[in-house]
Amino acid sequence: MGKKWDNKVGYLARSDKGRRFLECGELLGLEPWETGFVAFVIDCLIEAYRVMKPGAMCLLWALPRTADLTGLAMRVAGLEVRDCVT
Repeated sequence: MGKKWDNKVGYLARSDKGRRFLECGELLGLEPWETGFVAFVIDCLIEAYRVMKPGAMCLLWALPRTADLTGLAMRVAGLEVRDCVT
């Protein structure tokens, strides 16, 4: 957007949470593709959370194989899982 609050430095600071998750993936016993997937989803959800208004809801769809990892990424990004439809 070209605004002061929307610059590359701010993005790198916000996306650091996803990069730190990549480092602790081995401690959680996750496969390499799982840590990369979760780090990617964390980065996307942090940006979505940043632009959401207070009280907003997010509808997120995931495959059954990655539903638990997507839920983990949501919680790390600061979102709350209210309901899950299987």
